[in-house]
Amino acid sequence: MLFAAVAMVRAIRAARGAIGLLYGQGEFVTKHHTLLCSATPRHPAKDPTDDEPRRQAVVGRLAVPHLARAPSGPGSIEASTVLFDRSDEPAKGVVVERLDDGDRFVAVVDPSDARTIDLLLSIGGEPVGTIGSVSSSGGLSHFWA
Repeated sequence: MLFAAVAMVRAIRAARGAIGLLYGQGEFVTKHHTLLCSATPRHPAKDPTDDEPRRQAVVGRLAVPHLARAPSGPGSIEASTVLFDRSDEPAKGVVVERLDDGDRFVAVVDPSDARTIDLLLSIGGEPVGTIGSVSSSGGLSHFWA
């Protein structure tokens, strides 16, 4: 869906006023996802109890974090996933993190780092907010908890 979303944003930017609908399926066709995209904000709801316009105003004022190209040091997980190979073994982990200075970065977790992979796969816990370390070399960033 990521590549479809990027392609949709490009198409909408090229055709101002257009609206795009993305649909995807996951798992064994048991998870359904939709995303409605537009270059213009939606019209506020007629319902006076709808708080969406206020929430959108707050979100619109939030600063976008700087993307760190060669991060180093401690950071906390904001999002993560684990990719599996065809034999159902972890191929690598991927994390989106924040450094202490607020910069955001994306890093991989080596599949041989069983401790960090287990953290990302934990059913009983949540990896978001976990502090770990990152180092970069050769244009690739590596994370470990």
